Amino acid sequence: MPEKKSANLLYFFSVLLLGLMECDKVMAQESQSLSKAPPQIIELSKQLEGKKPQDCFKIIQNKFGAPGKFFDTFSGRTGGIGTWFIEGGVLTCDNTFASVLFESKTLTIDLIRPPITVSAGIIGDFSMDSAPTPPYGNCDWMGQLRIDSEHNYIFRDVANHTPAPGEQRDNFLTVHPRGSVTISYAKGITSDTILQDLPDNTTLAELVFTAADGSKKETQSYSVVSTKRVLHFQGGDSAKFQLSMSWPRN
Repeated sequence: MPEKKSANLLYFFSVLLLGLMECDKVMAQESQSLSKAPPQIIELSKQLEGKKPQDCFKIIQNKFGAPGKFFDTFSGRTGGIGTWFIEGGVLTCDNTFASVLFESKTLTIDLIRPPITVSAGIIGDFSMDSAPTPPYGNCDWMGQLRIDSEHNYIFRDVANHTPAPGEQRDNFLTVHPRGSVTISYAKGITSDTILQDLPDNTTLAELVFTAADGSKKETQSYSVVSTKRVLHFQGGDSAKFQLSMSWPRN
């Protein structure tokens, strides 16, 4: 029995050590990115440490003035999204969901980072646009795909949408606008994997859509890939359209 307890303890501490090492690795990467940020952003990150989410917007506004753009996210609620243009980059503060992000051509830094899980990314609303058309790559909004927490889906077409010349409307989701979704996560990915910890072009999961209409089951498979804070559908008949969603903020 003592030998079994020792083995269990050794396994426990090994797992704990690996977890701490991975945490240190992520923190080191964030610290390295922050060291390359403009001085004003480095100073701001120190001012935001340990502050309550609702105080961050006030701190940023006192430091940089009124935001260049401000969007009310919910009517009847205090809060919104403010942006400031600072030293060749854009600082964004989401007052409702408590996230602060600085982006430039070479940097993307979360000054306040609420963790976003893979499941929180996939469960939600995706926007469908037509495939780019030459010569300028123009796209038209075609509708919205919603995947709910019960793994049902519904596609809502744009009202009075007039297809552009050459636009392909006969993709699976427009033909079968309701049904269910089976989510199979990629190797090394779970529902609780944090999106911010993954590199660009990571395949998150395979989604199999099963149509609810008709007696014959119709299915279509797509891969969901995370690139530059946007989730994209790939594979299947996705060459006919673009289906994507920016990372959720909570």
